[in-house]
Amino acid sequence: MKSSEAHTIQWVRLYAIGAVLLAALIAGWAISSSILSSPDLLIQDVEVQGLQYLTQDDVLQIADLDQPKSTLKVQNEDVIARLHASPWIRAVTLERPRRETLRIVIEEATPRVIVAAPALMLADASGTIIDHLVAMYEDLPLLTGATRTIDDDGTPEYPPIDHRLLALSRGLGGTPIERELDTAIDVAIVRDAVRILDAWKDLPQTRRWPIDELGWDAAEGFTLWMAKRVEVKLGHRDFESALQRTHAALHAAQDAPRALTRVDVRSPSRAVVRFDVQASEEGAP
Repeated sequence: MKSSEAHTIQWVRLYAIGAVLLAALIAGWAISSSILSSPDLLIQDVEVQGLQYLTQDDVLQIADLDQPKSTLKVQNEDVIARLHASPWIRAVTLERPRRETLRIVIEEATPRVIVAAPALMLADASGTIIDHLVAMYEDLPLLTGATRTIDDDGTPEYPPIDHRLLALSRGLGGTPIERELDTAIDVAIVRDAVRILDAWKDLPQTRRWPIDELGWDAAEGFTLWMAKRVEVKLGHRDFESALQRTHAALHAAQDAPRALTRVDVRSPSRAVVRFDVQASEEGAP
């Protein structure tokens, strides 16, 4: 009998201890929830700086800060990791000017050229693809020929440019061109294209001759189209020198710009300039 009573008392104690622990857990959870939801600890304001293409709402959604959160639940490393996952964000800095304020300073990716890949994509100066073409950057120069397929022996093969499909794609706002090609972006070509754009911009009085399109061909090198009418054969190398010769040829022929159709500076010693005879006659005084 005594053994049975002792056993019962032992179970009663265990139940009592369990009830106390459960009550403590519930109380702790209630206190924790109360603290986390306290208006005094909520992030009241999120400032976002450095925006160009992205909006503040975009950044808040990416960072999972579009709903009020306690400062105790927002970990800087988590916010930075989420933001770095966006291809548009290159660098992130978080600041806490006040307890209830979080400041996000971002450095956005800077698109420099539109790459036909065969969908129209935006790329930065390093050759990194950022995103599909968006309206904000649709006036950037277009680069064709930067995609390649890899043969079985590992040799890159550059597909011919289909300008009809390319024009259709650009007219549809970057709709992908349907092709059965396993293509990859040649980063070196994209970097050289940006180099050419920068070198041309650094020369004096080139706004009259903007580069609208760059085309790469393994046999001929780079071809540029300027001011929507002049074709420039630039070649494979020594781009700065070739652009200087192009600059000299264009300015030498500036009295008849509508008649100028082609400049070939692939030779390091000269520039060949071609005019349209009919346009020259029509433009003659």
